[in-house]
Amino acid sequence: MEELTLAEDPVFLSWLTCRLEEEGIPHMVFDSHTGAAFGGALTAIASRVMVDAEDLARAKVILMEGEGMS
Repeated sequence: MEELTLAEDPVFLSWLTCRLEEEGIPHMVFDSHTGAAFGGALTAIASRVMVDAEDLARAKVILMEGEGMS
């Protein structure tokens, strides 16, 4: 899997994962609960959105749709 982006904004992360699902692009979100493990105090820890290497180009087009949202 390849890293598509790092996302600190939970609203943007939700939008991005929804769009990836709509386009049928398998993905995983890593580190999404790391801040919660420390009592929510570490909101600056970004979640990593990962996609398969063969889907990376399509996923980057979707990511560009959301530029400026977060």
